[in-house]
Amino acid sequence: MKSINDLHEATLPEEAHANIALGEFMRTRREAKRISVDEMAREMKVAPRYVAAFEEGAYHIFPAKIYAHGFLKRSLPFLGITEQYQQTACMEMFQEEWLAHFPGKDKEPVTLPTSIKKHASLFTSSRLLQALGVIALAAFFIFLAIQLMHFTGAPRLALEEPADQFLVHDPFVRVRGTTERESQLTVNGREVIIDRVGNFDTQIDLQPGVNILEFLVKNRFGKETKSTRVGVVE
Repeated sequence: MKSINDLHEATLPEEAHANIALGEFMRTRREAKRISVDEMAREMKVAPRYVAAFEEGAYHIFPAKIYAHGFLKRSLPFLGITEQYQQTACMEMFQEEWLAHFPGKDKEPVTLPTSIKKHASLFTSSRLLQALGVIALAAFFIFLAIQLMHFTGAPRLALEEPADQFLVHDPFVRVRGTTERESQLTVNGREVIIDRVGNFDTQIDLQPGVNILEFLVKNRFGKETKSTRVGVVE
């Protein structure tokens, strides 16, 4: 450990050549200036226990080395230690005492293995944007495929009325449902009007007895969907 002899003789009145710890040297300087622990704590803007802990060499009281180092750096001018070589000597003593209290705490940052670095480099902002672009492009093509299947596949036909095997007393039946707009719908060859959203609602004349209604919807691509309803007119 560095000796306090490394400091200028004027640094201490009588103990200039004594081999003492840094904290003891700081306490001697404070007492020589007739400054109490509380006064110094107020000036340094820290709790008094940190002043006492530093003077006693109880570095474990400080949350981290940077706090103890900062406290020392601000304390030196306050205690009249203003020369650069004096401050450097104190800093070196602090470094040695800290390592003695906490061996291994100042190791160099651990270098990540090359394999880990390679994996970490995968998660960069540019790669993330590229991945999002690929996902968006894939979603677009899936959407196009669905739309193509929708337009080129068989048209949808949903019959709400009449139900299959219906029974009516009047010589007509209500025909209601939905299909794809811009399609052509016929019932037994008779065209049924479809509105702008694909709804249809009309009446179909029936014959007494059994009636078979054949629904045929055809889209603009020539695809067809058929459905049949059977009913009886009493």
